[in-house]
Amino acid sequence: SSILMFVFNVFLVEQDITSIPLRKILQVFQPFKKSETSIRMGLSRAVQYGILRNVRIENEVYYQLTDEGTAALVEWQETMTSFQRNIALQLGGWNGFWSLVVIDEGSSGGSSNSESLVALLDSLKYGRPGRNLWISPYDRSQVLLNHLNDNANKIPKVLVFQAQAIAGISNQELAQRAWDIQTLSQKYKQFVDELRRDTAGLQKHLTGEMILPFLHIHGLKLFDIMRQDPQLPLEVLPEDWLGLKAAQEFMTVRETVLPVARKYLDSILAEQ
Repeated sequence: SSILMFVFNVFLVEQDITSIPLRKILQVFQPFKKSETSIRMGLSRAVQYGILRNVRIENEVYYQLTDEGTAALVEWQETMTSFQRNIALQLGGWNGFWSLVVIDEGSSGGSSNSESLVALLDSLKYGRPGRNLWISPYDRSQVLLNHLNDNANKIPKVLVFQAQAIAGISNQELAQRAWDIQTLSQKYKQFVDELRRDTAGLQKHLTGEMILPFLHIHGLKLFDIMRQDPQLPLEVLPEDWLGLKAAQEFMTVRETVLPVARKYLDSILAEQ
């Protein structure tokens, strides 16, 4: 189902195509070397999950995006847009101040009622260097204050403030304590290595059949890494950080090969 969602997201939705007949799906999947049985099983799972629905139109089975499926595509697009927007923060020159949030679990409300706040902090990519301490290099206080005001009677006492690390720990060390930067760095390095290797192979066989699996595999890998990346300022990241380069190199290759892949898919959809 991830392959079909990729096809919808990258090629079809922009043309206002939200359904595709089964016989076309089988053709689209040919470059991915999937058996018809595995394709049908994947489609059945997508229907069970509520991402797709199957309908019969003029004696032909179609698979359509549901509202849940459309929402999943919107989440993907918002993640990519957010990543691009936050690049400006990474490169903008950090002032050295951390935004800190401390949850007092001993206050009225207790830890059992802090889940919504913790979920919000996670979505804002706050790191957690201590049990009840969350930090971010970016000022998200207005979003936090709005949440606290809307849930004043449901959550424990919370302290929100800004501070600089003066002594005892460097900003780089604090970042490494709050986020798993080393693992993220390794994922980016592996991604770049694999992207460059496969790009070299792709240039020898620049066909739609080769490009579709390439874009799906590497696009999905990069998306998963982006979702984990707090996009910290370069000042607190290792000198060999490849996050920005990974995104830039993929997007450069993507824009180069996308017209060939689009032409290939359009030819399949145009067949009677």
